[in-house]
Amino acid sequence: MKDRRALDELRAHQRKLLTELQAVTVIDVSGSLQVVQPELDAIEAGLEQLKPRLVPS
Repeated sequence: MKDRRALDELRAHQRKLLTELQAVTVIDVSGSLQVVQPELDAIEAGLEQLKPRLVPS
């Protein structure tokens, strides 16, 4: 449960960072976006694996 909470918090942080980077217009942040998005994808994949699986009866 602690792992899921930590990943949820990290996902929220990465989403906020992504939103803030996307709003920047004064400088080129494309390099940062190329780092943040794959990290966010990996976090979401980890959360997906932590979801309980339904066992067919």
